[in-house]
Amino acid sequence: MTFTLIDAATLWDKLQQNRPSTTPLSVLKNDMAMALEDYKPNDVLEQTLRDIFERAGMAYPEKVHVFHIKTTLITALSQLAGQ
Repeated sequence: MTFTLIDAATLWDKLQQNRPSTTPLSVLKNDMAMALEDYKPNDVLEQTLRDIFERAGMAYPEKVHVFHIKTTLITALSQLAGQ
C-alpha cells in the first residue's frame, strides 16, 4: 500500500472541511507545516501524523513508513500553498 499525493490532497481537503470556521485555512496549513517540519524522534513524528489523520477523520496508513507519509504531506501542502 502506498500513500500518494492524491491521498495527501484528500487529507488536506478533509482537514479544511473539519476545521473550525474561526480558523483560516492559511493558519491550518502553517500549523501543520510546522508540526511536520520540526525534527522529532520517529515515535513523536508518528504520533503527530496519527493526530493529523484523526483530525481529518481518515484511517492512518499503518503499513507506510512515517517519513514517506511526512514527505508526501509536505509536498502536497507546498503545492496547495502555491495555488
